[in-house]
Amino acid sequence: MPNPVAQLLDAMSSTLAALREALSSAETPVKATRGKKVTRTTAKRLTKPAASPTAPVPETAAPKAPKKAKVPSARLAFQGQYMSAIRGLSAANKAKVKKVLAADGVEAAIALALSKKKG
Repeated sequence: MPNPVAQLLDAMSSTLAALREALSSAETPVKATRGKKVTRTTAKRLTKPAASPTAPVPETAAPKAPKKAKVPSARLAFQGQYMSAIRGLSAANKAKVKKVLAADGVEAAIALALSKKKG
């Protein structure tokens, strides 16, 4: 019994070959002009071969300078330390740390949160 997939592939390849013949014999390629009149310049543009995707792109712009590494600001560094320090604390301990944050600052709040985490 012949394989139905093989039959389908054979039919598709013959159809594809017929389409290639029909399109290669056409004088102008079929392209959507959206109802516009085809002029000489449009016809020339339509008949030009498409650029191959592997064609090299000419470099016209100067190479860019390498980007500098961004240094995080001290505020963001403290924020990250604070958020990681209070992450595993209970609600009561978080409230205590927030009071220290408001009264004494970020460094003191981080130190308190780290001490609460350990004990």
